[in-house]
Amino acid sequence: MTISYTVATTLTTLPRPNNHLTVSDIKTNRDGTITFAVKVPGPGAIDVLETAWNNDLARAAVLLQPAAHRFVFARAHTAVHRASTLHLRVTPNARGRLLVHHHTYPVTLRLWVSYTRTGGVYRSIGFDGLHLPR
Repeated sequence: MTISYTVATTLTTLPRPNNHLTVSDIKTNRDGTITFAVKVPGPGAIDVLETAWNNDLARAAVLLQPAAHRFVFARAHTAVHRASTLHLRVTPNARGRLLVHHHTYPVTLRLWVSYTRTGGVYRSIGFDGLHLPR
């Protein structure tokens, strides 16, 4: 007597949550403040990192390791509760304000906006060459 059987398995993978973001309306101000709009598809968290070149006045900050020869000019974090467009304002920290008021060269900033969807992975968008108006 021979007994045979077949095992059927169904493996279903769920798609990752959408983590695409859109950054628009970037504006720089003389005091080092940057304003912009971020459109996100759902709940999660937005992190903002603004960096500037090191110079004789500013020394490197050691938090999340900005790129080589750059220091943290400003940071921001905000929670998102639903799909929406947020209008954010990022103000410089003490070292950033010092650079704005006592710079040797025109201040050139780099802006990174990162979005992490709840239950998903993060996505970042960077903007180089942002200059402060005179």
